[in-house]
Amino acid sequence: KSNNWDSLNTERKYLIITKDDRMVKYIEHDESNDDVLWCISPNYKRFKIYKEDIIEVHRVTFVFNPE
Repeated sequence: KSNNWDSLNTERKYLIITKDDRMVKYIEHDESNDDVLWCISPNYKRFKIYKEDIIEVHRVTFVFNPE
């Protein structure tokens, strides 16, 4: 679990939990607004999320795909 926005690594995947959703994404810091993170994944259009909407952030260390 991460509790420091500055320690989020843009080369790692994160589980982001908000009051409305859960998602596994790469993140980027917004260069002009410190209250925004950009969520990125190869199969979905990039979108922004406000830090105040995030309940928890966990770094993903393992993903299992049975296919």
